[in-house]
Amino acid sequence: MKKNGQTVIRQPDAVEPAAKVLLCGGAGPLPASDRALFDEAFSAYAGAHDFRCCSLLGEAEPGSSGAAACAERLLKNGFDLLPLAGLSADSPPAVRSAVPEGAFLGAGATEALAYRPKVLLINGVRLGFLSFGERPYRGGAFDGFADILHPAVYDHVRMLLPQCDHVVVFCHAGLPGGALPLPEWRARFLRFLDAGATIVACTGPGAAAGWEEHACGAAFYGLGTLADDHADGENRSLAVSVSFERNGRFAYETRALTYASGAVSLSGDEAFLTKLGEQNELFQHEAAYRDAAERMCRAYCGANEAELFPARREKRPRLFAGRSGRRANEERASYERRLRLLLMDESRRLAVLRALGAAEREKTEGPA
Repeated sequence: MKKNGQTVIRQPDAVEPAAKVLLCGGAGPLPASDRALFDEAFSAYAGAHDFRCCSLLGEAEPGSSGAAACAERLLKNGFDLLPLAGLSADSPPAVRSAVPEGAFLGAGATEALAYRPKVLLINGVRLGFLSFGERPYRGGAFDGFADILHPAVYDHVRMLLPQCDHVVVFCHAGLPGGALPLPEWRARFLRFLDAGATIVACTGPGAAAGWEEHACGAAFYGLGTLADDHADGENRSLAVSVSFERNGRFAYETRALTYASGAVSLSGDEAFLTKLGEQNELFQHEAAYRDAAERMCRAYCGANEAELFPARREKRPRLFAGRSGRRANEERASYERRLRLLLMDESRRLAVLRALGAAEREKTEGPA
């Protein structure tokens, strides 16, 4: 049911106690500032919740306060839990030390700590939280973060179920800037719901995206970037307010947010909400969704052709033919480095495979 741009399902019985939780997209890096991150309206909206979550993204950029200071600022502005699985592997240890014990998820000095859930009791409702991120391939080596491709991720959900009324899974995975989940990631997100999770919330690195209900829960495929200091960043994101009851019952509403002039505000952008509504409809038509995902992959590869396909710019029959020894070695090393990065990144690899497959079909079957 939609009301005033919000989506509401399974409205809880007012007599039953409920735990109200706010889920927001990723944030960071942020410029150092003592000013409030929220405007008055969003501050009141966030304050009406019992618990607030926001993922920490990226690394320190020139002129920013850094990941550790960003975490401190988010906590100072009222967030209670910061999933960290969206940070890069070379994140400074200062990030974890800046966040109080129990206020972050998805990272740790050991695998046991990185995959450890957070369980809390709110208004008689017991909630469990997990966080997993898409990590670069390391041959099975642990890099300090919870890997969403670890074979036991779904078991973590199943193990939480006996002690919780609801399980919330934060995911950081997908094509950078992508407006749709790749079909492979969508299947993995839905598998968390099949395993018993109530909410799956993808907090990056794509743009704000739609959502769908599945099994006994809902998957939100992109909450977008809540706030960062990139001038060309996405200014629109989603806030998901979830009321959890005991015995598996829940209700949710979505609100559009905007980040401008250093403050997060509620947004009344109807075009943005309409676009997400159309995307939600797309998830109900598998063939149309896969066609749209394929177009997204081809557009991504086209926009990043120089980085993804450096050999295409080489006019000679052989990639390094005719080069001087030193120049050939430098170009070969650069090519191998780009290829290694591509193969280590699951989303980019999947996008390239889909784009190449679509181009091959077009050659043999003609344009669709």
